Amino acid sequence: MLPDLKSTFSQVFTLNGVSGSNMYPYFATSLIDQTVPLMSIVPYSLPSISDPNAGDTGSVQSVIDVATNALPPFVTLTGTPALQIVNIAPNLIGHVGTYNMKVVITDTTDIVPYTFKIIVTNLAPKVTSTIPTDVTVKFGTS
Repeated sequence: MLPDLKSTFSQVFTLNGVSGSNMYPYFATSLIDQTVPLMSIVPYSLPSISDPNAGDTGSVQSVIDVATNALPPFVTLTGTPALQIVNIAPNLIGHVGTYNMKVVITDTTDIVPYTFKIIVTNLAPKVTSTIPTDVTVKFGTS
């Protein structure tokens, strides 16, 4: 038979947190790429912004096309800094293409970039009847 062995161990330790640390603001859901046909108007509401720090609120600082460092000419922003709506209204053939957009959100301390794409498509006209392969034109008859 084994003897009843009991041992006691104690250790005092202290957990030190980082005082004043700030956590990044973030979008509540992922940004979604937007495919927009030419001559359409599409409002895209950016997701709400969350910030885990008490008292901090996140807001959109900027929305730009990465290639030009500016908004495309057919994009406007409306809403509030906390809830931006990206209005997409391409109306020129030159607007067709893919735009890599950068959205920067911020709180009192941090700046956080996010990305999404705006893809402007040009839908070919639809033929609604059969195109004749041979046409005869007679002049001088009624």
